[in-house]
Amino acid sequence: MKREFHFEFEDESSDRALTYEAAADGSDRLTMAISNGVPTLCGNPSGMLVLARILVQMAQGDYANGFHVHLHDNYDPDKPDCLTVILDRTD
Repeated sequence: MKREFHFEFEDESSDRALTYEAAADGSDRLTMAISNGVPTLCGNPSGMLVLARILVQMAQGDYANGFHVHLHDNYDPDKPDCLTVILDRTD
C-alpha cells in the first residue's frame, strides 16, 4: 500500500523567495554526481521528500520564468551547491 503525500505551504512567490526545511542534524541527505557523463541524484527518503516539497512549491507557486533554487550538498549551507533547480515557463 502506498502512503499518501499531502503538503500545504505558504506561497512566497510574490516575495520571489522559497523557504524549505531540512533536518539540522543532516539526516536529510541529497547529493548529485556525474557518473559516465550522466547526472545522478542520490538521496535518502527524507532527503527526497525535502526535494519533493521544493518542487511542489515551485510548480504551484506563481514564480516567474527563470526562478531558481540553489541546493547545497545534503542541504548543508556550509557545503557547496550540488544542484540548481530552474523553473522554465516557456512553451
